[in-house]
Amino acid sequence: MPELVLLIDTGSAARALSEPELRAWAESRSVFISSVMDELAAERRALADFVDELGFRPILFEDLGGRDENAETAYLAGVAQAEIYLGLVDERYGTMLPSGRSPTHEEYRKARELGRRISVWSREPSPERQGNARDFLAEVQVFNTTGRFRGTDDLLAAVKRRLGEIAANDEAPWVKLGEAVFRVERIRDEGARVVLDAMVRDPALARYLEGMRPDQWQRGEGVLLSTSDRCGSATVRSVASETRARSVRTMEIELEVSWSEGRGNQMAAGTQGYSADDLVAIGLESGLLRTSAPPELEGIGWGGLLDVSDPLQLLLGQQLPEDVTAAVARLLIVERLVGGSGASHLDGFDLGPASGGCRHLRLAYTDAKRYTNEEPRPRVIEGQRPW
Repeated sequence: MPELVLLIDTGSAARALSEPELRAWAESRSVFISSVMDELAAERRALADFVDELGFRPILFEDLGGRDENAETAYLAGVAQAEIYLGLVDERYGTMLPSGRSPTHEEYRKARELGRRISVWSREPSPERQGNARDFLAEVQVFNTTGRFRGTDDLLAAVKRRLGEIAANDEAPWVKLGEAVFRVERIRDEGARVVLDAMVRDPALARYLEGMRPDQWQRGEGVLLSTSDRCGSATVRSVASETRARSVRTMEIELEVSWSEGRGNQMAAGTQGYSADDLVAIGLESGLLRTSAPPELEGIGWGGLLDVSDPLQLLLGQQLPEDVTAAVARLLIVERLVGGSGASHLDGFDLGPASGGCRHLRLAYTDAKRYTNEEPRPRVIEGQRPW
């Protein structure tokens, strides 16, 4: 069996949008600014004015009608309206709500639930930070790399950089085609026909993609194509490459794709009282979190029924920025679950920053729809995994 490899166009990770590109991206997006209101009033207003200048629509709770008008509904609705959650933490935690959490804490959790882009900044030093504020910050850091600021000027500069990174990631999403992982400028999806436009900076990866061109009999290579939420079997129809600079190639890749529709194999078997979908979940959790399968499933030889391989194994040892690591990890999960007919779709995927040789992982997905008379079951896999 050939050795599995992962070719990642790491040069794409450095891509930055120009000021006009950032403004064009910002014009249709909102930023919810979250913090203890009176403690960071000046910073909140400065941030709102700043993101407004960049082209975003800022959302502040104090602009939503005030707390006398069903406060909880108002601020959570504000989070729902925004694409980006921007949180600030200083010394105070905030007023406790009936839930036992502060409004800022609830806003953050709502942003996570809705899958919003999250950026949280803490003022340092903050020697009198309350214990529950420290706990809140620690919860945020499970899945997010937080930034630090001392004053308003450095906060605004750091937030601008971070918003630029979020915009670049959104404008040039990552895809996986066969063994190649790279950013694309555009995905033109016409159903069975898909065209990828990309600027490739890695020469080895470019040669790999060019090697997919159909042969003289117009037989194209068959590979898997994975995006952040879909996977399908693809046949390469053409690869056009233009060299504009020594280190950059503009490529157009035309594919014929049969997308997985989330329908599992009706012939997939279960065993020992476990369904086929149970075995998918058990095997995936074993691979991702290094947990042991139930005793009744060990040591019997399942002929492929239980796949305990780690879909993220190829990422270990890769020196990548955090955003890139999380994006590529999601592609590998989509390929394993959706492409392997183990799930109809992902409901959420979070991979926290490395700490102490581990990362916290949370994967939510819905089982494949194997039978018309059964509703697929939602599942969650969460825990620490070695890294």
